[in-house]
Amino acid sequence: VAVVQAERVHVHAFGLHDRDDDVDLHVGIGSGMSSVVHRPETEAQIERIQVRSAERWSHEAGIEAIDILKVDVEGLETQVLGSLSHLLPTVKACYLEYDSREDRRAIAALFAPTHDLYVGMMFLDQGECIYLRRDIAARPEAGDHLDAIRSDRAARATARGQGASTADA
Repeated sequence: VAVVQAERVHVHAFGLHDRDDDVDLHVGIGSGMSSVVHRPETEAQIERIQVRSAERWSHEAGIEAIDILKVDVEGLETQVLGSLSHLLPTVKACYLEYDSREDRRAIAALFAPTHDLYVGMMFLDQGECIYLRRDIAARPEAGDHLDAIRSDRAARATARGQGASTADA
């Protein structure tokens, strides 16, 4: 199975954006966070990279639908999602991060016509969330899965609370 899956993986030497360009990548030394958006933690090193319009690239690649979309582009989420707006209605599940309340609002607006927020760890200016296409979110197993997540989190919180009181005793 792993061999079959590996054959379906294609690595491309460019990043996705809302335009074709060569841009500076601010490399996060030791943090693992690199971004074309300049941040204090990415000041040490700059590398020039190619970015492609997600819309143009998806057309060239013949992509007509996306089952699962993972977006972690360190500050360019709205640009990439906006460039993929023609494909968003086909996305069954989208896992993404955001870094500002403006981005959170823009992302919600992009998904509002076709998707529901499934689950998220969200703060005012940063978060991670999953959007499900409405036909997927309406399935009974989607609710069952959320119930299992809530139960698991409650059990872990209870265990941590018991562990703390045991250690304190």
